[in-house]
Amino acid sequence: MKWTTDLVVASAVLFLVTMSGFAYGNTNEGNTEIGEEFVLQTSDGPITVSELNGKIVLLFFGFTSCEHVCPMTLSTLSKAFTGLTAEELDQVAALFISVDPETDTPEVLKKYTGYFHANIIGATADYQVLERIAAHYGVTYERKEVPDSARGYVIFHTPDILIVNKQGRLLETRIGFPATIDDIENKIQGLFSSHTSS
Repeated sequence: MKWTTDLVVASAVLFLVTMSGFAYGNTNEGNTEIGEEFVLQTSDGPITVSELNGKIVLLFFGFTSCEHVCPMTLSTLSKAFTGLTAEELDQVAALFISVDPETDTPEVLKKYTGYFHANIIGATADYQVLERIAAHYGVTYERKEVPDSARGYVIFHTPDILIVNKQGRLLETRIGFPATIDDIENKIQGLFSSHTSS
């Protein structure tokens, strides 16, 4: 029913804002090593964040059946990436980490992220690893059963985009939801400039 769907969406927005505020500030800008290595699974095999050292990495947690936040954010990331030069694109990657591994297999994730941009990598892990990753990066997620939704459940999750610089440090500054193209481009260009001047 429409009113039920509207209620779910409204509750989700409120929940996401709360989670965003809760998670923000759990790291120290320029002083947070990635630390523990977490092995994520992609369609091309295992990957760790440290394997992307030398690139600016934008981390986003979500799931493919997310109806609003995830496609909006990935679409904005895609548009921001489209505005970069080929040389800049070689220095940037986004890692979309699914917190719904039962549904979001590596193959499903590759197809899903392929709708957006080649620089967006879809990855996931088993629930134990995901819990450790979420705690490490200061993000939260919670599954709720919603019979009237497409899959019978929704997953509320931190909607922010997290940023790892080229030196492999997690920045305190996050890009909040809803992210804009300018938000993403300005953050990326700022890190390019910082790296150049250092």
